[in-house]
Amino acid sequence: MDSVKLSVAVCHTPGIASERDDLVKRLRRQYPELTIVHDYDREGSWPSTLKASRAITPGATHHMIMHDHAYIPDGAPEALIRA
Repeated sequence: MDSVKLSVAVCHTPGIASERDDLVKRLRRQYPELTIVHDYDREGSWPSTLKASRAITPGATHHMIMHDHAYIPDGAPEALIRA
């Protein structure tokens, strides 16, 4: 089976909630390879998601888009990395 290379982009609107800002900071520290798409102009979910869909890491076979309000179960990032 060919190997899977996962690309992940997180849509983030700074300043909406400190919990979301903290989550993005923590994800950035733990997983520096993540792409963070910041919606500084508060254009909304669709424009941010569109930008995130275009932020595929070169060579990736799969691309996942998350939003800063998503619930991330403990161990989920590690499970994706292992998959």
